[in-house]
Amino acid sequence: MNNHILKMFEFRTSLIGILEDISHLVCSLDVLIMDKVTIKIMSCSCKMADITDEGVSLVEDINKRRQPLPTMDAVYYIQPTREKCFVRKT
Repeated sequence: MNNHILKMFEFRTSLIGILEDISHLVCSLDVLIMDKVTIKIMSCSCKMADITDEGVSLVEDINKRRQPLPTMDAVYYIQPTREKCFVRKT
């Protein structure tokens, strides 16, 4: 098997494994919120069916205006940049 194909398969398997682990920690993993970079990563390595098989019912782009979903559990998969990460001072 081509080394590049093998690496993509391993990467895909680890992404699906992460979603699987998260879905076992919470009752349901309803929403997956991603940025432009992580959307590209997921779309190159997974199919939407792979994501929905793990219980995700909605995939949202963090950069687009979205409706509040206070009753749904969400996971944010975003690139860690200074603009997106902050420390809340109390």
